[in-house]
Amino acid sequence: MATQKLFFVGPHRIILAFRIAVSLLFIAIIFHALPIRAQTENDSWVDHAESVVDERVEALPFEVSGRYRIDYLGRWNGNDEDDQQLFQYLKIKVDDIVKDKVSLRFSGRLSAELNGNDDGDDFFADIYDTFDHSLNGRIYYLYLDVKDPLVKDSKLRVGRQYSYEPQSLYFTGAKYEQEIRKARFYVQGGFNGSNYSSEGEDDLIGGVGVDYHVLPYTHVGYDYLRVDDDDLDDDYHNFDVAHRFGGLKTYARVSILNGDADDLNLYGTYYHIPLDLSLTARYYTLLTQRDKNTNEFAALIDVDGFDLDDDDTLAVYSPFHLINLTAYRGYGDRFGTSIGFETRWMDDSDEENDLNREYDRYFISVEAWNFIWSGLTATVTFEFWDADGSEDSLSVGIDAQKDVTDRLTAAAGFYFSRYRLRTAFGSTSFSEDIETPELYGSLKYKLREDIALAARYQVEDESDFGTTHELYLSCAVDF
Repeated sequence: MATQKLFFVGPHRIILAFRIAVSLLFIAIIFHALPIRAQTENDSWVDHAESVVDERVEALPFEVSGRYRIDYLGRWNGNDEDDQQLFQYLKIKVDDIVKDKVSLRFSGRLSAELNGNDDGDDFFADIYDTFDHSLNGRIYYLYLDVKDPLVKDSKLRVGRQYSYEPQSLYFTGAKYEQEIRKARFYVQGGFNGSNYSSEGEDDLIGGVGVDYHVLPYTHVGYDYLRVDDDDLDDDYHNFDVAHRFGGLKTYARVSILNGDADDLNLYGTYYHIPLDLSLTARYYTLLTQRDKNTNEFAALIDVDGFDLDDDDTLAVYSPFHLINLTAYRGYGDRFGTSIGFETRWMDDSDEENDLNREYDRYFISVEAWNFIWSGLTATVTFEFWDADGSEDSLSVGIDAQKDVTDRLTAAAGFYFSRYRLRTAFGSTSFSEDIETPELYGSLKYKLREDIALAARYQVEDESDFGTTHELYLSCAVDF
């Protein structure tokens, strides 16, 4: 028996979308009426329920807060292909488990395919698919923070966590931080974490680092990281210095990976408040080829045999240089303009590949506030990529947003993009020029101080893939 799908072809989709919209409107009216009823009826059930909840929350020996959000995403096209997903997100903060000492943080997601299992090979395949199951769960983080576990000005974090020193790390373990006058140091370690595979859960990471303020506006730092990943082991050393000269902030970093100079990063930002002006410049260069490294340094390993040749890497990162320049200028409380340029080139152009390209990028954005009507914001953007091999791409768009009431915000926009879609992985090889006009409209409604609703409809027409529709509905509750 064929699996029945929620979305059907033709007018049924419109009917379903209309029913969902009416249902949300009905729920909004009911919830919106609750505070009015509570104000007019002193002995109402709403007052009673709220008082009971307040009493129970106040009776807890610790403080609990967080956010629950449920999202619906429906997508379909003219080829009778559709995909429907339901996402539930939960964030929880528990403070004062031990008074002024221990707190807990949790973030997770539960995904459901409403029209059957998703093997990841359909037209709408993406990283949020549930693949072989109709349900899929993620624990993004779950950890305890202990304040001053040993001595003053220290912190211990234990559990599944993120760390950004010196790289973006995701692990289950512990991190200890300590401040002593002008210095701060940390030590961290545990098992490597992943939301998409359990194969590396027994891989170990560990590291130490120190920051020292040599002057009031100057600090220097050193970080060491060790990653043990079966046959791939990486040793990483990071040296950095940051200084502020009035409105100018500068940063420099150099790193060593497995005994070789790895990369150099120079960054500077200048702010001039009287002119509402900011300038940013960045230079980055990769000094050594990256190929068979752990995911912390080169996420290009062919884990699942996606590439059918004999190599076990999807691509190699060869040495390259990147320069990025951006500027922002505000003109009172009515206009603001951002403009920028970015260029990327290889040490050896013959080593360019699909994942390591040479290009020049230009972009400009103009934003106007209270444009024509009070509360209306309009933004125009233009972006152009000049890539080798006649693979230029451009994107032009306009967005408008209006505060209709204190609770309701409406937005709409139109974008046009032209790019080349190309792949040469495995047995698949194609190259097509794609033109994509895209139109969207959205509504955000604040039902209460702690309840927010959102809806968005988007239609996109691709020259080779036809017209694609997307409907997004969301409800978020703070507690």
